[in-house]
Amino acid sequence: MKIDLRKGIGDFGSYEIVRFPDNTLKFKLKSHEYQYTDVFIVTSLHSNEDIILLGLVIDFFEGIDEKVVVRIDYMMYQQDDRRFADNESFGLKFIARFLNSFKNIEKVMIFHPHSDKIELIDKCQILSNTSFINQALTNIREDSYWVIPDSGAFKTQFKQIEVLGWQNFITCMKSRDHETREIKTVVNCKNLEGRDCFIIDDICLGGRTFINIAEELRKKNCGKLYLIVSHGVFNNGIDHLIDYFDTIYTTDSICKLNESVNLKIYKL
Repeated sequence: MKIDLRKGIGDFGSYEIVRFPDNTLKFKLKSHEYQYTDVFIVTSLHSNEDIILLGLVIDFFEGIDEKVVVRIDYMMYQQDDRRFADNESFGLKFIARFLNSFKNIEKVMIFHPHSDKIELIDKCQILSNTSFINQALTNIREDSYWVIPDSGAFKTQFKQIEVLGWQNFITCMKSRDHETREIKTVVNCKNLEGRDCFIIDDICLGGRTFINIAEELRKKNCGKLYLIVSHGVFNNGIDHLIDYFDTIYTTDSICKLNESVNLKIYKL
């Protein structure tokens, strides 16, 4: 886990994470002058250990009566955003309670969260992905179609379409086959006559949903296809995705792959 500590304009300098033989962690600033103001913590949560470490950092500043602002570029447990069954835990609610237990947090800023249940976190502010999208669109033809992948994304993305002044868009709908349990995607458009298309979403795990949409777009005679996702987990890599998408755009919030001709990674 990388933690970026800032105070106003500038940087705190170096810190260290001490790991004891039993894997207990300790956060330690290398400077002994604790007269800091406007503490800004920037991080991404990629593992359960990262969550504990973030808590230790916040706790350190709480111990010296210092307020902090936290920016989380990738938040874990967002897909565990409800109690799906009586015998299951509710991960996002637990993380919210954990962060809410610190009284010195002034604000928690989260980049493009997957779930609206992120509001369980007190003083939460959502950081939009609009700027990232705008950067990616500089590489895509202006007559291309913006593809909204499902009804859940429609409200947010339609506002972004208006803000960015994009002219053409396509909506998609998902339905589940009750016999096979497979998800079927319906793309609401006619013959695209070779026009390029780009799909925008918050997160890509394995990418099956995007491949389903790409296959449907091909049936509609699309041109080049692009994928723009804020959080590129890519747990199966991207080889199977570049069979469909000319270029994939993501941020460095969680993506661990190297940038390439087919993968462009924007720094947050």
